[in-house]
Amino acid sequence: MKKYCLMAVSLILACTVSTAQQDQNLVKNNDFSANENGVPSSWKNMDAHAKIAIINQDLPEGFASGLSAELVTAANNHGQILQGISQFKPKSDFRVEGWVKSSDVMNAYIQIKLLKERKEFMRINVEGSVAGKWMLLKKDFNSEDADTVQIILRFSKKQSSIGSKSAFTGIKLVPIEKPAQQ
Repeated sequence: MKKYCLMAVSLILACTVSTAQQDQNLVKNNDFSANENGVPSSWKNMDAHAKIAIINQDLPEGFASGLSAELVTAANNHGQILQGISQFKPKSDFRVEGWVKSSDVMNAYIQIKLLKERKEFMRINVEGSVAGKWMLLKKDFNSEDADTVQIILRFSKKQSSIGSKSAFTGIKLVPIEKPAQQ
């Protein structure tokens, strides 16, 4: 009986921690449901080479909306839609995750940019889009001395990618507790 009580308490604690982490998502409008005239609130489109649209179909289970970027003209860099976050504790561990899909393999990914006093000092890529399928990307990282973290939704802008689409939803940045080293 004692064993079952301990298991029940452990399950309740695990659910509580999981719920607390969901509530601590630092990304605003992570599913792109809040938008004005098709432009997602809290996100900056830094790219004139792509047509950005809110999507409401063909999404991962549990999501009602997402963001699509369709490449219209080629360029030598990668497209970016970003959100800057400065309300966090430096030198902390975080997990970034999000659902990504692209027409072509490895066309879309998530990038984390760490800045201190507006100067970039580190980039972390979370790569792995699969052609035609939604894929959940995740990566743990430490914020080091950053005072701003940028979550950047990236997509290829090479000539062969014209007309391709990249889609994103469920973007999260949550603090995580790493187990103590023994």
